[in-house]
Amino acid sequence: MFRPVIFFALLACGLASKKSVFFNKFNPKIIGGSAASIEEFPYMVSLQLDFLGIIRLHMCGGSIISQNWVVTAAHCTEDESPSSLVVRAGSAREASGGQVRSVSQIIEHPNFDQGIPLDNDIALIRVSQPFVYGTTVHPVVLPAANAAVASGTYGVITGWGATSQGGSGSATLLQVSVPLMTNNQCTQYYAGNRISNGMICAGYQAGGKDSCQGDSGGPLAVEGVLVGIVSWGAGCAQPNAPGVYARVAFYRQWISSNTGI
Repeated sequence: MFRPVIFFALLACGLASKKSVFFNKFNPKIIGGSAASIEEFPYMVSLQLDFLGIIRLHMCGGSIISQNWVVTAAHCTEDESPSSLVVRAGSAREASGGQVRSVSQIIEHPNFDQGIPLDNDIALIRVSQPFVYGTTVHPVVLPAANAAVASGTYGVITGWGATSQGGSGSATLLQVSVPLMTNNQCTQYYAGNRISNGMICAGYQAGGKDSCQGDSGGPLAVEGVLVGIVSWGAGCAQPNAPGVYARVAFYRQWISSNTGI
């Protein structure tokens, strides 16, 4: 669940993680996006709170990186136990279909900082039973360590997050394309908030298209390569407020040392 202390602290500075607040978990969607099929994005998963196997509520997104591992944002798993979570893969609907797996292990980055802004916002989830690969379930490609992506390159965000800031939306998977920018460019929009080497920014100066609450932990991919993990931003789809993502290439060695991938 979204922790109130973090929530109000981030609001005080006009920033917020893009993890779903509790009341939005019932109606999660991306802003300015279009419908996406799971066959287009077979690595996409929904990370869900599990209440005795009776009720499951979408909380965050994630990406399959192997038959046993998913990568997501650390602020999604923070203070959650493996037994409180399940992962749904292979379905464009967050509430039904696909393959549901319980969670056996959570590994958060040891230097995850829940402050303002979030830093080292990455976590690994081991599922209790391997995913069965097929047309709707398949791992995303991971980038080489410290691989660079040119500013202006377009990446695709997928998720079930809110369709407007504080709003609700469809329970089916959406996608939206956004241009990447350099960290120096991003710093101009977030003066006073450190954009670290472990972050990458993407968005339109005019706003209108973005990830939002409920999209946290989900992928920002460039031609099928996982470039970023939805992390935080100043509201959702606001002008001069790009989304900020954990830069996967920066954490490539950490991923490998913990998963062997």
